[in-house]
Amino acid sequence: MIKWGLFGLAATLLLGLLVLAVLAWTPAPAEIDREALGETSAQYAARIVRDSYGVPHIFGERDADTAFGLAWAHAEDDWQTIETTLLAARGELARHDGQDAAATDYIVRLLRIRETVATRYASELSADTRALLDGYAAGFNAWALDNPSAVRPGVLP
Repeated sequence: MIKWGLFGLAATLLLGLLVLAVLAWTPAPAEIDREALGETSAQYAARIVRDSYGVPHIFGERDADTAFGLAWAHAEDDWQTIETTLLAARGELARHDGQDAAATDYIVRLLRIRETVATRYASELSADTRALLDGYAAGFNAWALDNPSAVRPGVLP
């Protein structure tokens, strides 16, 4: 039997990094198609129950549903850090945070992260993994739609 404590934490962190890589590859459009995001979000059903310590317990029929709920809970708990990390992963942090963030943007572009994800996403990740990442990204988008005042313009989807 696997001890889920440390393994679960590592898996969650890895999933989060993969989603951020996918989100970094996805360009931020000028206008958000709220209807399309709403339709995508409607494809997922997750139930989040927080215990007396505020720890989210997430339930879904499919793994992608649970990934959706996990992203929602992450966004509820620490959107500001996630948003900053997303902008850094896209190489767009300086646009929002000023000149001090330009070095991070330069490195991201130098490493060609977006291009690497674009060329390898479909071929090197299984359909199951892509479904998890899509659910996780949809969870962030759904949370952002419900909390527009917390999201910087041009960040999502």
